[in-house]
Amino acid sequence: MASWKGLYSNVDVLEQQTEDPKVLDQRKWADSKENPEVESTYEPIDPAIRLNGKKVELLPADCSPACWKPTFTCRTGIVTGALVLTTSVSLNVLLLALGLVHYSKMVATLEQAHQENKQLQEAACSPFSMDWTFFQGSYYFFSYSPGNWDVANQSCTSMGFHLVTINSIEEKGHVATIMKAPSCWIGLTDQALEGDWKWVDGTYTEHGNRYQLRMRSNWAAQTSSVHVRRPDCACSRSQLDVGPCRSP
Repeated sequence: MASWKGLYSNVDVLEQQTEDPKVLDQRKWADSKENPEVESTYEPIDPAIRLNGKKVELLPADCSPACWKPTFTCRTGIVTGALVLTTSVSLNVLLLALGLVHYSKMVATLEQAHQENKQLQEAACSPFSMDWTFFQGSYYFFSYSPGNWDVANQSCTSMGFHLVTINSIEEKGHVATIMKAPSCWIGLTDQALEGDWKWVDGTYTEHGNRYQLRMRSNWAAQTSSVHVRRPDCACSRSQLDVGPCRSP
């Protein structure tokens, strides 16, 4: 009997040794379900891992970079919008300042060019280049061209001047010195109203021996005031002479 038991025992051991490994795994799995109190030697993996005291959530294993989404908060949006608005306003202010500086420089350049052009014109068209004389702020020119009073007056006004008007004894002396003929036309006439003597600049004068001049034949002119006589025009030898303005 002893030999039989030992043989039987040996048969069971051989069966266990020759059993398929897959069958063994299935049996172990079934035993674990029937005996839940049996604890595993490994702890379950916690999807939330703490790193330096902070809880970090792991991404799923099948998550690709395409599913990584940045965290966006309302505060981040407000700060970003404020930065964009500030940058835009700063750029607009900068562009406006540059535009004002450019405009100021352009105006200054145009003003300088205008002044230089004016100076060139004055230098090129100086009255002194045409035998003009200067006296007490006015320029005077004596012409040899013959003609009546109207011709002389029109010639002066066409150049932007007028026939000479004499407003002082000193001016009378200067006109007498530039006369290069026995007489010349001056800017004094009563053509508008008989007996109402006026200078061509609209001012009045007394007819008589106020100025002792002799101005006939040709005419004198000045830039700011010029004098002549009309249908009845003033000229004199020892005093102002009155006569028709059609002939000198």
